[in-house]
Amino acid sequence: MDTRLAILDLGEYLIRTKGYHAFSYKDIADELQIKNAAVHYHFPSKTDLGMAVLERAIERIGFSSRQWEQLPEDQQLKRFLNTYFESNARGTVCLMGALSAASTELPEEMRLKLKEMGDLILAWVSKCLADGKRKGIFEFKEKPATKATMLVSNMLASLLFSRVLGKKHFETIYKQVLASV
Repeated sequence: MDTRLAILDLGEYLIRTKGYHAFSYKDIADELQIKNAAVHYHFPSKTDLGMAVLERAIERIGFSSRQWEQLPEDQQLKRFLNTYFESNARGTVCLMGALSAASTELPEEMRLKLKEMGDLILAWVSKCLADGKRKGIFEFKEKPATKATMLVSNMLASLLFSRVLGKKHFETIYKQVLASV
């Protein structure tokens, strides 16, 4: 077992299911059947773990967007939206939603990294929408940046909403978001 990767995976899962402040290193150590000191060895502080989770998420966004860039914009957007669909199926919220809820209590460096991630997501979705609109693939009245903000915030909120009212509400919002472009 790659201990660092296992800690990082579990840390992200706990953030996305419980929230950043709702778990401890003891929870990670117990689940992975390792010593608490092993968690601290790889991530000396919880901030270090949170930063690593965010940095990995940012890398994934970059990797995915590069993988999709040869696809038509409607397919790129569907692939992006499917990340929310997959989160809903797993019963998790997106990392942005999980950490945004606690953003005022996060360490400053995590708040800045979270903002970087949000800016990256919105920039990519805005570009996808602008390119697709210019090619006649998408049709909407808003500016691409406004539409991107609306689309991403709807998806983020849909994951939170589905936790309370059930997964079928996510699917309704998901379909409506696709239909809105």
